[in-house]
Amino acid sequence: MTFSSQGSDVNVTNTLNVNGGLGYGAFEAIRGAGIDNNTSVGVLTASQADMQKYLNFSGATSDWVFDVGSLGGATGGKAGVWSVAGFTGINATTTGNISLTGMSLTDSNLTGSSVTLQGGDNASLTLQNTTLNATSGNVSLSANVADGNALVVTGGSITAGQDITLNGTATGGSGTGVSLTGMNMTATGNISVSGKGFDSGSGALSVTGNNNFSAQNTVLSGEAGRNNVGTLLNGSLNVTRGNLSVTGTMNKYSADVHNEFRGLKMNGLALDVSDGNLTLTGNAVEYPDAGPQGGGTVGLELSGSCLKANHADLSGLNVDSGSGFTLNNVTLSGGIVQGNNMTFSSQGSDVNVTNTLNVNGGLGYGAFEAIRGAGIDNNTSVGALTASQDDMHKYLNFSDATSDWVFDVGSQNLNSSTGNKAGVWSVAGFTGINATTTGNISLTGMSLTDSNLTGSSVTLQGEDNASLTLQNTTLNATSGNVSLSANGSISLSAGSVQTLQGSVNVLAGGVNGTGGGNALTVSNVSFSSQNGTTLSGLSAQNGTGVKLNGAIHVTLGNLAVNGSTTRVDNGIEVRGIDARGANINVSGTNAVLNMTGAVKGDTGATLSPSVVGLDLGGNSVLNATSANLTGVSTAKGEGFILNTSLSGSLKDTNGNNLILSSQGSDDAVHNYIGNRVDDGFVKHLIDANMSVGSKTEVQKADIYKTELNKFISDNQNQNDLTKDFGEWILSFTGINVSKAGNISFTGASFSNSKLTAGGNLTLDNGPGNLSLGGSNLTAMNGYVNLTGGSGINMANGNISANTDITINASNGGVTISGKNNSSGMACVTSSSGNISIYGNATERAQSGVSLTNAHLSAEKGSINVKGDTDAAGDPYKYTAKGGVSLSGTVNFSSTSNTVYGHNSHSLNAATGGFVVNNDGAYTFSGNTSINGVGEQGYGVVFYVTSSTATFNFKSGEYYSFDGSGVVGTYMPPYAYGAKQIKFNVEEGTLNFSGKGTNGSGISGNDYSTFNSGYLFSGNGNVNIKGSSESGAGVDSRYLNNTGLNGCFTVTGESQSGTGVVIVYNTDWNVQNATITGTSATGTGINISGNKLHITNVTLNGTSGGSGSGVQLTGGTNYSIDGVTINGQSQAG
Repeated sequence: MTFSSQGSDVNVTNTLNVNGGLGYGAFEAIRGAGIDNNTSVGVLTASQADMQKYLNFSGATSDWVFDVGSLGGATGGKAGVWSVAGFTGINATTTGNISLTGMSLTDSNLTGSSVTLQGGDNASLTLQNTTLNATSGNVSLSANVADGNALVVTGGSITAGQDITLNGTATGGSGTGVSLTGMNMTATGNISVSGKGFDSGSGALSVTGNNNFSAQNTVLSGEAGRNNVGTLLNGSLNVTRGNLSVTGTMNKYSADVHNEFRGLKMNGLALDVSDGNLTLTGNAVEYPDAGPQGGGTVGLELSGSCLKANHADLSGLNVDSGSGFTLNNVTLSGGIVQGNNMTFSSQGSDVNVTNTLNVNGGLGYGAFEAIRGAGIDNNTSVGALTASQDDMHKYLNFSDATSDWVFDVGSQNLNSSTGNKAGVWSVAGFTGINATTTGNISLTGMSLTDSNLTGSSVTLQGEDNASLTLQNTTLNATSGNVSLSANGSISLSAGSVQTLQGSVNVLAGGVNGTGGGNALTVSNVSFSSQNGTTLSGLSAQNGTGVKLNGAIHVTLGNLAVNGSTTRVDNGIEVRGIDARGANINVSGTNAVLNMTGAVKGDTGATLSPSVVGLDLGGNSVLNATSANLTGVSTAKGEGFILNTSLSGSLKDTNGNNLILSSQGSDDAVHNYIGNRVDDGFVKHLIDANMSVGSKTEVQKADIYKTELNKFISDNQNQNDLTKDFGEWILSFTGINVSKAGNISFTGASFSNSKLTAGGNLTLDNGPGNLSLGGSNLTAMNGYVNLTGGSGINMANGNISANTDITINASNGGVTISGKNNSSGMACVTSSSGNISIYGNATERAQSGVSLTNAHLSAEKGSINVKGDTDAAGDPYKYTAKGGVSLSGTVNFSSTSNTVYGHNSHSLNAATGGFVVNNDGAYTFSGNTSINGVGEQGYGVVFYVTSSTATFNFKSGEYYSFDGSGVVGTYMPPYAYGAKQIKFNVEEGTLNFSGKGTNGSGISGNDYSTFNSGYLFSGNGNVNIKGSSESGAGVDSRYLNNTGLNGCFTVTGESQSGTGVVIVYNTDWNVQNATITGTSATGTGINISGNKLHITNVTLNGTSGGSGSGVQLTGGTNYSIDGVTINGQSQAG
């Protein structure tokens, strides 16, 4: 065969890859002819004849020495360079020695007295599915590279009459020194594998797959020269003869940002030293002169692994930060089962380094005593201990099956330093503890997993203020009580607790309530008690008293759950009892469920929907013969939330089998009943006029519609219509009412309804929500007064009145929205009165007042809109939240329009006091004041989506538009494009101002390439004023007043920044104006942008410090014509 690429471009390459290999003799002929372009040859093969002719193989009794290095290079007088990846199918047997250089092998078999393979100069050595056999001597493999993997051995086997030695070094890059996968190695002497790397992310020594070793001693070591992993082991590693020693060293050069630097890392490894000892050593040492770097580095890490050996010594050294050794989810067997015949060390580690020792099934108590006796240099946490019956007798004070068992874990000083070393041991708990006695059991400080205790009575108590945890554990009291208590928290998960004659009592938090968080957590536990089960949790503050998860099954006796906590500093996610999603089944005969959840706190706190006395929301389920459910909040929250599937007897309307209460809550509290509660049961509560203590909102609509329509019909001849639903807040659809006099509903929301009053119209839902979607409300000769403490929502509806319209949500947002910006506008109209709208959506994750496609009109009166919130928008979803939010088309028309929005959330591009959401047209007829305050963020945010939003001001003498905050007014770089906000002032004067504390007073977006800003037109006057403490007073990349016929002034003031700044990719077209910039220490006016046209303008710049009064730097497309410049600077 011949091959040619003649005429190809010099950068063209060739590939020649033949299955089974290209014959060596054929290759010599092809190579002799040369090639015009660099050519890669996959592998070569050689027959016995080829080996003798070309590869220096003499015969079955001679040494074989060959260096492949001569195969490369250009040949035949042509420019192309040949490169050979390796050899395949090489079979050689000799009684002499074999020494090959640069010969990577696949599917080959070499047998010699000794076998030595080494990589070529700065070249890797690869062996795949190859057998090496040294009949009487050593096998030695080595390779050194500057980058990439040095020595890679995959599959096959290596056998030696003496020793096996593998050495690989990668002096740079991220490759491995030695990589072993699926190897079998047998040596009469010893096996030594050493890999050195640099940034070796996969280990300087990597051992993966199923590997088998047999030797007197097998020694594996890897060292990463800079960061990453010294030795990485996973898969399975079986040592059928002799001892195993594994060492990994990592030199720490920089901070371990992702917590992934390891000396020796074993992940998912099955390691079996069937007849020998095991030594594991992991070192995280300092790179020369690097110093401490930080991060979660680990010297020796074992996770998800199984170890088997006669004896094991484990050591983890870490001189920086993180852990010396960590064992997590590790199984021990053989002579080291449960930690027997093991030693652990972190000697030499930094004093702040810690260790973790977490053994599946627990560390044996006797083994732990031996380990603990030797001491440890660093604080070490032990996952769990276990104890055999012998250990229990010897160490845990358990006598026999007829005596009391009393044991205090604290008395053993398990959590202390030992062996004259500084490290403190800490034990999380016990596992697999099985004890049966006719006496009483009383244990202190013993958390249990997978355990079983049976005694006359069973008492478990937390140590001091520590927590107590039981998981998948059974407690059985044959004649007395089961009692669990802790001043800290208690957690019960899976397992069962039962008493045949006594009671079950669980008390978490104690009288001091030091629990915090979830004081008592119960998940998937079964209880059985003749005299009942009581679960109590007291959380100190801003936590949950009792948290119930999963299936809580009480097969005998009653169940009482008592949870309480205290709310401070306006905390959120605070609950007395949190049973969201719990399935509570109290199945005993005539069994009673009593649940009392309470949140105490400052009655002056901010109302929050996540502060709940008793929360039975989510997909919770209740089953009992009868139940008393009480939720109390004196900290401005919800009393109870009931969105539960009820069993037959609980929802039975023939008896009062379910009693609800929020008695004792403060006046702002209300309750909530969701859609999952049976309609008939809720209707029964209303019919019976049952008092629960607070207003209770029912989510499902129309469950009382028939009764309401009958009431309306019965009163059709009355001038007025007044209906008070007492403590209930109900929802109705399709209700039509018309009265000559007044209409008043208390506790009712109306959707797609029509309410018309000749006089006044009042809807008062107290602290609950008021929903008015699709409804038309009319007070022909009177006022409209709407109250929904938790929020008011009117989508696609209308409100009209002769006099005042008042819409008030003191603890929720107000949302008024129309279908579209033409015929589908939502209208709020007062013929001769005022319109007042207030929404306080603090902790509601929404805007205080949101107006979309809405028309507000009070031609003879005023309009006042005020909104508060602490909500943040999502910049990635292009939605902004504000005290007041406008979007679509919004019209204000009155003698005086006042809009005030306040937001207390921290700095966020989609969060402000007053926000404009998306493009739109906003018209204000009459004198107008707009004020946005960002307490910790932006005052005004123009969050437009495509190119523009337009504000029209007309029929007034004055208009003010003011933003104040960290930045006064701001325009985020929405969708990364230029945006213009248009202001059309038909008559009068617009004062557009912004005040920033730590940013610009008035700002476009902060991308230098986008010319975003403001455009002014009309016959009115415009005064722009921006002030800042440290930023620019006015920083607008776009400003255009060419369509404005009135006066135009721009004033910027700053303490340390620039008064007025015009820089980067600007687009200014300003004429007939006065621009004034003042800075206490910086520059007054800085003009250095592009596309700048200033005509007939007076520039007044003043610096009280070292800056310039006026600084002009020409850009591209830059013109100044008829400009008067007045500059003053303290620096002269």
